[in-house]
Amino acid sequence: RPETSGGLASQSTMSKSFFVSLFHASLDAVFPAVCIHCPREGAWLCPEARAEVAQAAVVQYTDQLPGIDHVVIRASYDVPSVQGLIQKLKYSYWTGSASVLTKYLAPLTPHLRFESKDCVIIPVPLHRRRQKERGFNQADFIASAVSSISGFPVVHLLQRHRYTTPQAQLPARERADNIRDAFRIQPGLKKLPDCGILVDDVLTTGSTLSQCALVLKAHGMRQIVACTLAKG
Repeated sequence: RPETSGGLASQSTMSKSFFVSLFHASLDAVFPAVCIHCPREGAWLCPEARAEVAQAAVVQYTDQLPGIDHVVIRASYDVPSVQGLIQKLKYSYWTGSASVLTKYLAPLTPHLRFESKDCVIIPVPLHRRRQKERGFNQADFIASAVSSISGFPVVHLLQRHRYTTPQAQLPARERADNIRDAFRIQPGLKKLPDCGILVDDVLTTGSTLSQCALVLKAHGMRQIVACTLAKG
């Protein structure tokens, strides 16, 4: 029966993703924290890295992105410790991310206030195949940190239903076509909140965030803010 087969495949994917995540978490538990920017042990951010991250200026992004009302970016990707933080977040199941990301994103708090209280935080989803390969979605970690500083809940409103080439592997001119029609609303949702904070790790061309925002706007979301860790 197709229903049963699909259900088992989904359970298998979730199970493998869980064990990959558990494996990475156990590594973090066994081995001491190592600074994201230098080989010093004992903390994810050594004093120098902590100071560099704290001094990184919030990026004022003024370009218009289709579907997005406002963009909030914590720092430039050119800051070495910011690069280290994002690489650690993107390619490792990082149990230390919660405390580091919350402090890192705290300067964005004044930019995440809305007239409406009907607001949610929306992680940019991975395709289920890529999430299975990686074992986690880094946007979920970022969303949790944004929730901590803003007080808004995390809600997974979007699905990435089409598998695409990673955007980082493509030149800027090809990214919009690569990601077009890759997202849809989660099945069964009837009404969306008034506003949403779309979160991802790095904004480069903004194509991925725009595609997500256009889907949300088409289903009735009134205001959308994009929030990223860095501008690439």
